[in-house]
Amino acid sequence: MGRRMQEGEALKTIYDCDLKKRVCFYQNSDGTFGFLEWKFWAEEDSWAPTRIGQGSRLSTIEDAIREARVRVEWLGSLSTD
Repeated sequence: MGRRMQEGEALKTIYDCDLKKRVCFYQNSDGTFGFLEWKFWAEEDSWAPTRIGQGSRLSTIEDAIREARVRVEWLGSLSTD
């Protein structure tokens, strides 16, 4: 995927209820949209990607959100509005 996407570069970020996981949605350089799930590692006091969604290339941000809701287990039960 090249350089790792950070939350500041995200078009939209959704956190789990415990604020220990998040999914960041972004636009790729070719105009497609993608997402990446991140997990917070308390021992390191930092976020690391889980690789779920890495390299995704979808036509719209809405398609990326729908795909993430299917592939990211905890996200399917949360409202993304």
